[in-house]
Amino acid sequence: MIKHTTRFLLLGNVVLGALFVIQLTVPAMQPKTFTALMPSWHRIPDLESATELSDSVVTANVVKVRKSALRIKAEGLPGNVDVIPGEVITLQVTSDDVKGQKKKGQTLELFHTGTSENQDGVAQLSIEHDPPYQVGEAYMLFTTTGPNVDVGGQQVGTQSIVSPEGRWKIDPRGNVSPMSDIGW
Repeated sequence: MIKHTTRFLLLGNVVLGALFVIQLTVPAMQPKTFTALMPSWHRIPDLESATELSDSVVTANVVKVRKSALRIKAEGLPGNVDVIPGEVITLQVTSDDVKGQKKKGQTLELFHTGTSENQDGVAQLSIEHDPPYQVGEAYMLFTTTGPNVDVGGQQVGTQSIVSPEGRWKIDPRGNVSPMSDIGW
């Protein structure tokens, strides 16, 4: 009887130990993804207001997405700086601006808060109503002057959309649809 109890306890310990190891290793193998942060936007314009707030209304294709960081002075944080992860989206203008100075064939650099998912397991950070940009996508954008951000150790001047409502996706057939479901 004691022999069976000892075997049973030993087997139980082996099973519990194996489960413990699995608990520790499986989450570490999962990609770390953070999505749908819910910001409070400074403005939620209608179409007329978005046009008025914009320096430029442009149609453009995404040609490159690069990691960037917006650095803001913040007393009390490490290094007295708050670092906001982002991306600089390089877009090629596909037709002369509806509003502004951009001409077909020119490029613009657009700052986007958050990071896209990539193959090397880097975490994704996505803002609700403002998903990551992907190379090859086409957009109509209502833009204004954006921040200067750090891209690979160099400062890059950017533009930003006036709000998520200022970003409209253009599908291959030319249909335009809003990226935000807040709507106008």
